[in-house]
Amino acid sequence: MAEPIRRYQLEGVDSAPDVEITWTHEDQAAALAEGWYLDELDGAIQADQEADAFVFDVQAFNHIKEQATAGSELHLKAMILDAWAALGAWEMRFREATGQTRDW
Repeated sequence: MAEPIRRYQLEGVDSAPDVEITWTHEDQAAALAEGWYLDELDGAIQADQEADAFVFDVQAFNHIKEQATAGSELHLKAMILDAWAALGAWEMRFREATGQTRDW
């Protein structure tokens, strides 16, 4: 079995069970068939410019949000991983701006 493209683990939160979410090559292929993908470097939702389905990333995001709300597991995973990517980018900028070096 191929390694997943992205893996998110939430552990040690008192009010929630441990969770692992993976984004597989099959997930990426399904996303690409719709005209979007998760960036393999940062995990952010991107419109596939070659597919002509979405011009802007926000259009792809809105499509994914609609599908996730309707119950699609693929789209829900994409939303969670995109949010995790955004949080990581924010944390990195915060640490650079404040000199914060300790873990949260």
